[in-house]
Amino acid sequence: MKRFSLRYLLLTARLDQLWFPAAFWGLFVIIGLMRGPAYIFDSTRSYIGACVPLVAGIMAAYAVLDDPALELRFAAPLRAAPMLLERLAPVFGLQAGLALAYQAFGLLLGLELSQFGSWWDAQLAWLVPTVALLAFGSLAALLAAQTATGAVLAGLLWIVQLVARGWFAAHPQGQYLLIFMSPFMNDHPALRANQLTLGLVSALCFWLCWRLFIRQERYI
Repeated sequence: MKRFSLRYLLLTARLDQLWFPAAFWGLFVIIGLMRGPAYIFDSTRSYIGACVPLVAGIMAAYAVLDDPALELRFAAPLRAAPMLLERLAPVFGLQAGLALAYQAFGLLLGLELSQFGSWWDAQLAWLVPTVALLAFGSLAALLAAQTATGAVLAGLLWIVQLVARGWFAAHPQGQYLLIFMSPFMNDHPALRANQLTLGLVSALCFWLCWRLFIRQERYI
């Protein structure tokens, strides 16, 4: 049984999978330098809490199906779960590295992670929305059987949730599905319930991705 192939991953990786998220990181570094230490918390929160999840959702939509040798990969004796992990793990790993790198940059400018609540709360500020949008972007791409559709739907969800986050936070049920509560409303009374709910929803999305990816004939 063939397993995870790091060599194949490196050979098929395109430069845009690196420079696209790196460009956003560099842009926010410039923004952080221009705004200075007085606003480094806002700059950090905006990058790790909003930009990182958006890029993760878009890249996940392309990662699952954007492979010129996808039909050949399906012909190989590789199960759906490892193959899906092979595509999504690098997307998450890159965004996680950039989120941590920006926090390190912020610390150089005087960022206090205690403003998030604790070090762990600072990590949940990017982890929860990133995993949620990564799961949604990949699921949308598989449901539509098109990478562009998945990326657009991930972007639309990002816009709606970000613009209407006040409405979601005040709604009795919507507060549990607000993707951006962790980075922007870390004092909300429903914060922990929100994080748990989004974790369960993300797990469900990944499970659906796995079930869809088994039906390989849809994507050939």
